[in-house]
Amino acid sequence: MAQKKILFAVFCYNRPAVLENCLQSIADLCPDASVRIFDDNSSHPGMAAVFEKFGYPVEKGPGGAGRHGGLYLNMQRAFEIAMDEGCDYYLSLQDDTQLVRPLSQTVIDEYQAVFEADEHIVQIDPRFTRSPGTQIEPCKDVAAYEDVDPRFRHYVDLGVFHVERLRKLDWSFSVTNLVVPGEVTKAAEAAKLGMRKVSAVTPFMMQVPFPDLFRNRVRLPRLSNLAKKIFRFEYMTLAEMVEMDSRPLEERPLFRKYLRFSNLTAFDRFLLRERDDSKIF
Repeated sequence: MAQKKILFAVFCYNRPAVLENCLQSIADLCPDASVRIFDDNSSHPGMAAVFEKFGYPVEKGPGGAGRHGGLYLNMQRAFEIAMDEGCDYYLSLQDDTQLVRPLSQTVIDEYQAVFEADEHIVQIDPRFTRSPGTQIEPCKDVAAYEDVDPRFRHYVDLGVFHVERLRKLDWSFSVTNLVVPGEVTKAAEAAKLGMRKVSAVTPFMMQVPFPDLFRNRVRLPRLSNLAKKIFRFEYMTLAEMVEMDSRPLEERPLFRKYLRFSNLTAFDRFLLRERDDSKIF
């Protein structure tokens, strides 16, 4: 299939260590990617050094109140840039996400085939599945998974978006109602427009577990050893990619089966042993 133009948009706020991990994975696995960073008016003194290390263009966002600050305004800005630059797809990444395998032409072709199979699909979630209990099943006649309930129920702030389809729908990522969570607001809007979201059969990225502070919230008690370090995943080996890619379509790509943590101690593994995979992020 024809080569597609993709904008890698990385959204960040005050977490230099996790941002560095995210950007390093892009530099290592997709060195030719077109990357732009959207910083939500961070105040952390360590952010500037990370920006300088990688040299990607940085757009300064407005900041803001609430759990997500100015994220949705920044996503809208990235969408506008993707349209202006003639991008086919727009990959939304949060600072606490990481690539684990190259976004090869073969994988891009797979995603393109999914978009071409249904004109209502506007978003592909490229993450691994968190939990065996996740309610998704294989789509018919296309290499993707969807919610058991086919409605657009859950909006995801990250993923591969089809730029032209969103443009034709006059879509906006901006959220003006700060009372209702942004994910709920955008999911309702997407459902009204008939938009569909599916999950990738071949994921290439994942959220790192136990990220640091986010808008003054702590995801795990600070007394826990797991909350005091930045975790990352090892990049998948060729053998691991072949094994995952050759699995039956009915077998969901669980992150715990196919991904390896890079720096778990024996105590960390003990703490993780009894935790539900869907709750460790």
